[in-house]
Amino acid sequence: MSFCNHCGKPAKDNKKFCVYCGKEIEKKEDASSEIAATADFAIEQPVVKSTITIPKKKVKIKTVFISIITLAILSVSGYYGFGYYKEHLYQKAIIDSISVVALADSTLNDNISDSIAKKSIISVKEIIRQKKDEVGRTEQKLKDTTPPDKFKDYHPKLLAIFQQENKCLDFMQSIINEPFGTDYDANIRSLMAAQTEKHQFIISTSQNDHVLQQSSNFTNTIDSLKSYLDEQRKTQKDKMEKLSLNNVYFNKMDSIIDKYNLAKIDLGGMADKAFSSTGGYNWGDYYRTIDEARASRNTLRSELISLPRISYAEGDILKYQLMEILTLAINYCDTMRMAGNLAQNITTKAAANDKRNEASRINKTVQDRYQEFYKQYEQARNRLTKFETL
Repeated sequence: MSFCNHCGKPAKDNKKFCVYCGKEIEKKEDASSEIAATADFAIEQPVVKSTITIPKKKVKIKTVFISIITLAILSVSGYYGFGYYKEHLYQKAIIDSISVVALADSTLNDNISDSIAKKSIISVKEIIRQKKDEVGRTEQKLKDTTPPDKFKDYHPKLLAIFQQENKCLDFMQSIINEPFGTDYDANIRSLMAAQTEKHQFIISTSQNDHVLQQSSNFTNTIDSLKSYLDEQRKTQKDKMEKLSLNNVYFNKMDSIIDKYNLAKIDLGGMADKAFSSTGGYNWGDYYRTIDEARASRNTLRSELISLPRISYAEGDILKYQLMEILTLAINYCDTMRMAGNLAQNITTKAAANDKRNEASRINKTVQDRYQEFYKQYEQARNRLTKFETL
């Protein structure tokens, strides 16, 4: 088969003109030229195919390259994005942590002064305990947190704030629990030093003014504690002075009561012997015994009158009660003397018996009142001669 040398379409050998382009077909002189032409055409076919496939290979390489670049960009973005997220979380943790310290200081400042003013020391102790727990939990979270590289130098300062806050709370607890301890002044100085150091750490962390103001207000709490301790010391001094006066009072009262108990006599038994028809008892001894008993009770009354007063109402009450008992005891002696006078006259023996009965009633009243008095006296002495119960 031959081909048109103009359009390259197949042409029949016996045709002079191309049925496709209409041009005259040039005939080849020999078969070798036809073979050459056929060979030329055959050689060109692979070239055409290669030019078609080459662009496809270029597209695949470009796609892979773009994918690698995109992945690299995403990886870098993800790395920095995650790093930024960690920094954001840590910054939030900083704010939350400092807020715990600021809130603790603010709560202490707002409540301790008021509780101290109301003498509610139990409330103060509970507030301090709660704040120690909150600060301790937050501090532990910070210790368990690994800070981003950007905050590695900052993290120790943050922990130092909590260490100083814990110190402040520990010193406060010691002061409240042992207001009269020998370390009182040292604890106050240590508390103020810890607060100052904590405040400097907060400043170094560049926290906002609100947090700094709350922390600064903690000094009001320290002032309240100092006022409380000064008052407690004054109270302690006053109580010691009162305790000293109470001891003097009750020691003298003990002496009066002991003398009274030793001076008790059975005037009734003496009267029975003196008043009996058989006699057997000297009226002179009878009157002398009565007069000695009366004088003893009168002396005890004088000692009681000179007894120093104490600042507790029980002192005056007990003194008044014992004074009445001694007065009744003296009245008893006087009545027994009158009964003796009447018994010596035969015409007044009936009246003498009446006086004896009257004296017995008086004596019973004396004994009953003394027993009631002594119970109250022991209770008051046990309470008013001990520092912790004043």
